[in-house]
Order: sequence, then structure tokens, then C-alpha cells
Amino acid sequence: MKEIVESTLTKLIHYCEQVEYKGYDPYDIQNSYLPINRLPHFFQFSLTQVNKRSPFNIRPLLGVQKEYHTKAMALFLNAYCNLYNLKGDSKYLKKAEFFIEWIKNNKSDLSENVAWGFDYDYTSRTKTVKKGVPTVVHHSYILQALYKYWLITRDKHVYSLILKSKEFILNDIPITKIGENICFGYHVGSIGCCYNASLHAAESLAIVDSISNSNEHYGLIEKAVKYVLSRQKPTGEWYYSHGDDTEIEKKQIDFHQGFILECLKNINDLTNKKLTSIIVPSLKRGLEFYYFNQFDERGRGVFRYPQKYPVDVHNQAQGIITFSKFTDYNAKYIKMAELILQWTIANMQDPRGYFYYQKYPYITNKTSHIRWGQAWMFYALSVFLKNS
Repeated sequence: MKEIVESTLTKLIHYCEQVEYKGYDPYDIQNSYLPINRLPHFFQFSLTQVNKRSPFNIRPLLGVQKEYHTKAMALFLNAYCNLYNLKGDSKYLKKAEFFIEWIKNNKSDLSENVAWGFDYDYTSRTKTVKKGVPTVVHHSYILQALYKYWLITRDKHVYSLILKSKEFILNDIPITKIGENICFGYHVGSIGCCYNASLHAAESLAIVDSISNSNEHYGLIEKAVKYVLSRQKPTGEWYYSHGDDTEIEKKQIDFHQGFILECLKNINDLTNKKLTSIIVPSLKRGLEFYYFNQFDERGRGVFRYPQKYPVDVHNQAQGIITFSKFTDYNAKYIKMAELILQWTIANMQDPRGYFYYQKYPYITNKTSHIRWGQAWMFYALSVFLKNS
């Protein structure tokens, strides 16, 4: 299996180098030269969905250019650090330096603090978030990658950047008190609680504490963790979020389940396993739900449980990452990671090396998205190799 993965990764690296790590994104419609942001909100949202869901890539017709994407740059950096740790080849560290410099030079201009955010205006059903608005999710993936690079190099500039990053979470992000616990907001001005986003913020503070050898933010981290744990369903899953009314949740179960599991594990490790007694039982329930309900016996993921289609490359990548990282919990998880890899390579990798976006029973959306597909699969392949 490792030989197949190595070959797959070589093809993907070659493709990403050819396109210079630039590409399209499912939500990048407003990077068009057309004045879409001047349209009424309904039309902005509708065009976003058409651009995202079209089985054919209409971006060239709309003047959407291939760009770097912040989260993709973090994932590429993280993956190259994994490959360096695995193989000890300095060429991977040399490649990582490009992403370090890009991250340093592309912080958000919309915060006085060190932060990273959206690469385009993003229009959801209810609102539009402007290009550059920093989010705790973007922020967290950047910090994960910077932290891994710092562990290898002990680079003092990266160390300083990580330490400064806490100010964005502590000063810009709303922190909602819910009973004895808290929830970190998704971005400035956000309301309610998005469970995976709150844990991403907590993980970022745990990284800061880890490199500074302190427990300065442990109280906040613990309260954020306890709140998310309290929202887990008896059968192991989490929904996506809630607004002001904590009893009305957005029932969306997809790759964010993997995000939550991974964040909980990372936080526990970063805090010297102080939260093991409450985190591990929750992880075990969550992993079992993820294993039995969100992937079939062939390794094909469901889109949003229980909705089966489309098979989405991001779901596939997160499954590989999550199950690879939990091999010490149960040997069946690495077997599942292998099955997901085999199915994804066989059904979603193009001969040119890149991975398709989504697959339906009778049609495949073959658009190459640099973040959603290539960066996530690049990182997933590196995680599998590192843990198998």
C-alpha cells in the first residue's frame, strides 16, 4: 500500500508544482472581474451555488483567476513538514520555506493582530463575509503548520509569529459564556457556536501555551472543550452549530466530525493529557460513529449523513487523516484509512495527478480545486505515510 501512496503523492506533487500551488476554489465566484458584489444578496448567493455545483468548470468564462489559497498554503506546509520528518530529506524543508514566506507576507489587513482569513468574498444564504476577514479556522490551520515547522527548525521568527497570533483570538473573536463553559466565535461579529471552529480556537491557544511552556490559557481551553463535549449526541456525532438559541442546532454531519475528533486529540496532547478523562471517552464514541456511519465498507464516504451523494474529495481526505491519526485507538482505523485511500485513488484521481472534486452515480465533477481537493489530499497522503 505504501508504494501506491508514494506513487500517488509523487503525481500530485508534480501537478501542484506545475500549477505553482495556485488554483480554483468551490466558493471563489467573487474573484471574477465581473461586479458580482454589486448584485442583490440573493443573486450573489445563487451565483456562488451555481459556480460551486456546476459539473463543468465555468470559471474561465467568468474571468475567475487561479489564486493561492490561505488554508491550502497551510496544508502544503504541514505536509512538507510531515515528509521531512518521515524521510529526513532536506529538499522537503527547502520547499516548506516557500510557504513560510508566503504565510508571513499574507496576513489579513482587516485586523490589527496577526491573523489569516478568506481569499474571496464569500456569500452564504444569510450573509456575505468580505475577502480578508480572518477566521479561527484559517488561523488554526496556519498555526498547526507553523508549529510543526518550528518543532523542526526552532526558527525564532516563526516562534514570534505564533506567540503574537493569540491576540487575534483573545481580542478579536467573540467568546460566548454558556453556563460554566464558553464557545469561541468563528470570526469577528459571529454569533452562536460552531463546534469545530471553537475547538480550532482552543487548539490555537494550546499551541501558544505549548511553545511558551505555560498554562496561561488552559482555563479557556478547558471550558471550550467541555462545552463541545456537552453537545455530543449519545450515539457519538456532533451537529454543526447553533445560533443564539442553544436548542436549535444546524444538523450537518460531514467532514467536520473529523475536524472535531482531530482537534480534541490535538488539544489533549498539547495540554499534556490533562483532559484525558473527559476527552478520550468522547473520542471513542465519536470515532465509532464516524467509522460505522460516514464511510461504507469500500471506503467511500457519505456526503452529509445520511445523504450519500455526492462523494466529496474533502470528506475522503479527512477520513484518511482522522483514521490515520487514531491508529493507536484501534487497528481497524488504519485499515479504514487504507480503504478510503484505495477507493479515492481508483475513483477520483486524474491521470495528470490531481483529484476530482465530487462524484455522483452517473457523473463526476472533475474540476481541480487547489484547497478543497489538492491541498487536503496532499496533506492526507503525508499523514497516512507518517502514521502507517
